[in-house]
Amino acid sequence: MALVAVAAVALAGTVAAQSPATSTTPSPLVIRVGVDLIQIDATVTDKEGRAVTDLRLEEFTLEVDGRKREISKAVFFGVPGRRSGPSGVVETGDRPPAEPARDHTVVFVIDDLNISFASMHQARRGLRKFASEWGNSRTRAALRITSDEASTFTLFGDAAQFEAAAAGLRYNIRSDKGVRSVRPMMSERGMGAGMASAMRENLEPIPSAVLANLQQRFRSLISTINSLRSLPGRKAVVLVSEGFTTLPPGVTPMASPGALGSLFLGETGIHEDLRLISEAANRASVVLYAVDPRGLIVDLPGAADDPTPDQLNRVLQERWTDRVVSQASLQELADATGGLAIANKNDLKGGFGDVLRDQASYYLIGFEPAEQTFKRKSGNARFHKIKLSVKRPGLRVRTRAGFYGVTDDEVNGRAPVGPSEPGKP
Repeated sequence: MALVAVAAVALAGTVAAQSPATSTTPSPLVIRVGVDLIQIDATVTDKEGRAVTDLRLEEFTLEVDGRKREISKAVFFGVPGRRSGPSGVVETGDRPPAEPARDHTVVFVIDDLNISFASMHQARRGLRKFASEWGNSRTRAALRITSDEASTFTLFGDAAQFEAAAAGLRYNIRSDKGVRSVRPMMSERGMGAGMASAMRENLEPIPSAVLANLQQRFRSLISTINSLRSLPGRKAVVLVSEGFTTLPPGVTPMASPGALGSLFLGETGIHEDLRLISEAANRASVVLYAVDPRGLIVDLPGAADDPTPDQLNRVLQERWTDRVVSQASLQELADATGGLAIANKNDLKGGFGDVLRDQASYYLIGFEPAEQTFKRKSGNARFHKIKLSVKRPGLRVRTRAGFYGVTDDEVNGRAPVGPSEPGKP
């Protein structure tokens, strides 16, 4: 999504390629000084999760802050497929104009600062499976870890090179997680209450280290997203992480002078920071996919645990809360950018392939915002909610959750800026 004339020019160029303007008939998306065009990408699927490729502009309905907005253009990118009709799946020659599928650009961000040894193993297996299914697809993929503070990374166009990079992934001893994602209960029956308490205390992460890791994790995501801004088309960032948990009141990893948060919100917290990451992604035409590598999480005690009833209730509640909050944070990132969240799966080997399939077909929707969109009442920009739907029944639409009423120049001036383009070896 973009909020300045540059984005409008890009969309107008797409339209011009389909319906060349003549000397007497101007293009329907002529750029006028002072008028911003907002463009959002959307994925439309049927009940079986298959992409729907034949929707026309008049079949879309757009609401911004609960009010209908006129759609200027709806352009499909990808390979036109089949239309699902009342009598089943049928061919149709009456399809909207479509742009050819573009190269797939996917960056996997492995959150090595917040996944366990076991989760890293699962992530490595899934990435190798992704490489094995690369085939002849027009794919460029990169692999990053959140602990990496480098300003460049490599986009691989070759599956073997990508697989070699994935094979080199290792567990980070700086991670907030240990060998397992769930810490042992430390039975008070087996070792006594005093010893069990001391062991649990030693296993607790150091708050200052957790905060430092969290700051680096957010910086890594922002810099990765910003580095993709200059690349054309729709891009995907796949975050493989065990999620984000609640911080103490008043603590936020991005609350610093000139940070993105000072432009949008006066409040602090993980929820606000996740929305800011989503905003940066939306403006760079980046869709966020979130993958939890923990698999099916079992809250019940294991064979090595022998908790007392009071200890069992306390630990189970802590485990349940951590799981719900962390997975909700991953879902939030995906929902805000029109992506997918993958969790509670013991085998990730097929999950990464869903990303490529999801990126292959999408619509680009353009509309002019209302005049008051960029006006501010209290110094902070307002968040404008987007609801995109289709009139054809039985279909699911995924798109951005909304946008803040600020220009791209304002965002780029305050957000941590990454390299202008991915680096090369």
